Amino acid sequence: MDQMSGFRVAAHLEKKKLLLAINAVAALSIFFFGYDQGMMGGVNNAPDYIDRMGFGYVNDAGDPIITNSLLQGGIVSVYYLGTLFGCLLGGWIGDKIGRVRSIAVGAG
Repeated sequence: MDQMSGFRVAAHLEKKKLLLAINAVAALSIFFFGYDQGMMGGVNNAPDYIDRMGFGYVNDAGDPIITNSLLQGGIVSVYYLGTLFGCLLGGWIGDKIGRVRSIAVGAG
């Protein structure tokens, strides 16, 4: 018996139900990507994060003051560089072990 038979969604869903399931998962992933982007914006303005990374300070009123925007931009850019490497690695793993198994690896 195939160990991956439970992951074969296309064997259980057909036509409109399969299309709806694919679109629902895609919409959910886009939602979480946007949520993550919003969280990163909140992290960049957190007083402890600004102090630890050393690209500014928080004034007496509690407002963040950025003194090194190049460093702040570099830190944010590294996040996107990590997503690029993740995409390339995910594609390579998908080619080596297959789509279904690579999704199982990513979910594990």
